[in-house]
Amino acid sequence: MAFVSTMQDDVETRVRALVSERCKRDVMHAPLDARWRDLDIDSLDLLDVIVECEQVFEIVIPDSRAVLFYTLGDVIAYITEAQNARKDFA
Repeated sequence: MAFVSTMQDDVETRVRALVSERCKRDVMHAPLDARWRDLDIDSLDLLDVIVECEQVFEIVIPDSRAVLFYTLGDVIAYITEAQNARKDFA
């Protein structure tokens, strides 16, 4: 389980840095359950974040799943889940 936690911590740090850089907002210490609007991040910013996450983490995020990303934690959880699934098939 330590490996999964370490992977999630790495994903979290990278996603937080990506959102902070892309959206010009410091979200490094924002709660995982903070909604995008609470972070002053609009839907276009979020779309940019999703596209960049797909590129950085080499995953595909279906639109049907992306519309369910209400919080920073939602994005981190999905990416961690996708990476774990990829490891299971490798």
